[in-house]
Order: sequence, then structure tokens, then C-alpha cells
Amino acid sequence: MHPIGIDIGRESIMIATPTREHPFEINMTDGKQPLWWQLLDDLAPTYAALEPTGYAYSIPVVRHLHHRGCKVYYVNHSVSGH
Repeated sequence: MHPIGIDIGRESIMIATPTREHPFEINMTDGKQPLWWQLLDDLAPTYAALEPTGYAYSIPVVRHLHHRGCKVYYVNHSVSGH
């Protein structure tokens, strides 16, 4: 599979992949988007890059990725979108 970049905010999760021109945005406040773990399962990444800020927000995402066998790296802010 391919790597993904993840930016976790208070209201949304942005997931960038090399196969899409624009990142996925999961709005965590409106209840209309698919559940974030289902999208991660569908993408089935082997590697993920996350920004080091918002560590408390990232814990559930990192745990889920580790459970699926995905390696997670914390990277500088400009890297996760690439």
C-alpha cells in the first residue's frame, strides 16, 4: 500500500495520500462523515506521518494504526501534507 499524511485538529482530521490530488477531510463535529477508523481501514496504509502537535488528539489514531500494523512517524508540519 502507500503512505499517508495525517493532520489532526480539534474539529477535523485531514488525510493526504499520494493517490489523491486533495486530502480527505473528516469533520468531527457534523456527524455526516464516515467514522475516521473506517476511512483508515479502507486506505490500509503501511506508513503514516503525523505532526507532533496535538498529541492528545492523535493517541486514538496512532493506537488504531499500530493495531493494523502501520508504522507511524512524527514529522515537521510541512511534511504531513506531502
